[in-house]
Amino acid sequence: MAGKLYFAAFVVAQVVVMTTSQNPPQATTKISAPTDAPVPVLTADNIKTVLDVHNEARRLENAKDMPELKWNADLAVRAQNWTDACKFAHQPPRVRRWGENIAAVGNTRPIPSQLTAMINEWIAEKKFNTGGTFEECCSFRASDCCHYTQVVWSRTTHVGCGYTVCPTLAYGSGSLTDIAFLACYYTPSGNSPIVTYDWKPFAQGTPNPVPPA
Repeated sequence: MAGKLYFAAFVVAQVVVMTTSQNPPQATTKISAPTDAPVPVLTADNIKTVLDVHNEARRLENAKDMPELKWNADLAVRAQNWTDACKFAHQPPRVRRWGENIAAVGNTRPIPSQLTAMINEWIAEKKFNTGGTFEECCSFRASDCCHYTQVVWSRTTHVGCGYTVCPTLAYGSGSLTDIAFLACYYTPSGNSPIVTYDWKPFAQGTPNPVPPA
């Protein structure tokens, strides 16, 4: 199992880069929960953990306009539907209208510790932004920090996440056992430049918090 847990720690690196044509900028829209909605697993305390870790990363950036993320229950239901399938993969862009980060880790710690660890793996991708432009790590030519840019995308205002402990998590042609699987959905979606080739997730300047709609 130790080998599988080590491997699972690297599962978080999978990412899909959304291009302007695939995922155009959009205003926050009402996203209804599916009719076959599953029962959410995350408790109020778990949700607070998810929001706190995301928002701490956002606060640490010298962003001119970056609201704190708020919870979206409908997104959470859709994300829960996805993690319950226990298949480690992104949903195809053509069937979703939101940003998506996914992660998986061995089910060896309490849920809050798992959630924090997985979200921090996304945040740790900041180290790949060595030149400060983000183009070198999340653009048409690179995808090393696209989880992170979604976390700190300034036009994103809401997030909802699903969490499932999978007895068997399908991953490519193989599988992992006893794995916690997290999917977070974001709206408006990130990694969708308004200006072509401008991949910066936020404008730098004097912080000016903007309350979510």
